[in-house]
Amino acid sequence: MKDYFSHDYNARNDKKLVKVAMKHGMTGIGTFWCISEMLYEENGQLAITECERIAYELRIDKELILSILNDFDLFKIKNGVFFSESIARRL
Repeated sequence: MKDYFSHDYNARNDKKLVKVAMKHGMTGIGTFWCISEMLYEENGQLAITECERIAYELRIDKELILSILNDFDLFKIKNGVFFSESIARRL
């Protein structure tokens, strides 16, 4: 397994990520990328019940994790897990 993933150099201009930055600042952007890294590490999906652990690892509030997952159409939630369709394609 590779220990890196493709990252578009202009991802910060994606309208969804701009909305994340507007609401949560760079903390939100960093949270998005950390969640993305974790999804790659876990073969593309994580249980929604892992949000508290993720928040602890990132030293942020669980509410921020839930907002990133629910409010910006960046991730899908189905059958108790969350995932990114673009990460799933790249995996």
